[in-house]
Amino acid sequence: MRDQYAGDLSDLLKFALLRVLAAGDKTIGVAWYYNAAHDGRCDGCHREYRDQPKWKCLDSTVWSALKELPERSVAALEDLPIWPAQTHFHRVSVPVRARRRSWVEDMKRALQGSNIVFLDPDNGVGGTSKRHATVGEIKSMRQPGRVVVVIKFPARVNHDRQVEQFHEMLRNETAAVSIVTVRTCVVLRQPTFRWFTMVDPDDASVERAKQFARTLNGIKKCRADVVLDALDIKRREDQDMNAARSDSRGLPPQPPATDRIGAVKNVCPECGQKFKGNGFDGIDAHWRAKHETIMPYKDAWPLVKSGNYHR
Repeated sequence: MRDQYAGDLSDLLKFALLRVLAAGDKTIGVAWYYNAAHDGRCDGCHREYRDQPKWKCLDSTVWSALKELPERSVAALEDLPIWPAQTHFHRVSVPVRARRRSWVEDMKRALQGSNIVFLDPDNGVGGTSKRHATVGEIKSMRQPGRVVVVIKFPARVNHDRQVEQFHEMLRNETAAVSIVTVRTCVVLRQPTFRWFTMVDPDDASVERAKQFARTLNGIKKCRADVVLDALDIKRREDQDMNAARSDSRGLPPQPPATDRIGAVKNVCPECGQKFKGNGFDGIDAHWRAKHETIMPYKDAWPLVKSGNYHR
């Protein structure tokens, strides 16, 4: 994170998400991965949102505070009146490789006691550079009861496959219990993608991430979905199977299985019709015949697939 990026659209999205995840009962720690020098790029120029009231519904407090940001600096971001009590920050500049280990230890001490730790490097996860957080650093920040969140800027390849590979890599190299990614897309002059991956989220954090995605989907020219790790999906399916067995013995039924959070298999979320076969096979023809007047299929399908469609 650099001063030149402060107040960009990315800040609006990530601060709004962190506040939803905290929800009054969790504390936040922000690891800025700070770089004091200007990198000579024009990144961080997306500040049009300050003059667009549509963003108030995402988080009016954050929108108003960033709109009045007194200067473009990370220090000014820390001083905004948006942070929950006991929020901690680590703003020591990313050092050369030889001093990186002691710098990470200092970061861990600074953020001790935070239930949510957000890692904010310039370019997401990668090698030991000033622009990246490493997988080892994500692993070192894990603690019982803590959610580690890292920003990612996806490449222009198949996003579904890319998020699967990213989850698999994190699962194998960090021993994470669960992994969930909030994928966002905002169309400015062209679509811009930012992903926020949560390592070790509990069920409450996942539900809060869904809430954030629903709100962002309600803003014009914005999309969001919440993607579970493959093992999380399997775990939920096993829970559903066990629940079905319990139901056959007269115990209360449990919610149906999901591929992505809220995306119920084989069921139209508008009318409840069940489809034959696997997943949503046939929903395109069904939707165009029954619900096209409610929302065009091309707009509805991304919401249905991600579990963020509401009747």
